[in-house]
Amino acid sequence: MSSKFELVFITYPGMGHIVAMVEFAHHLINHDPRFSITILIITMPERMLVNTYIQSRAATLTSTNIRFVHLPTLETPTPDHGSHTDPLCLIS
Repeated sequence: MSSKFELVFITYPGMGHIVAMVEFAHHLINHDPRFSITILIITMPERMLVNTYIQSRAATLTSTNIRFVHLPTLETPTPDHGSHTDPLCLIS
């Protein structure tokens, strides 16, 4: 009985980062089909090119060993919630 390996990737939501991550995942699965990879996508509505790329790749992937999970969009804290350098300003 062979073992399965589950990997979870998260990347910066820039086109170059996401393309490289998807290609890396694809190469891993081609190398060893025991891998199953989940790519967490940071949802940013203003990045239409990235969103279109993800939709395109999800529709054309021949392997079911790669899946995309879109994380919910967070609102940027307003100045009255504290300094942007304060990590606690993201917790409300």
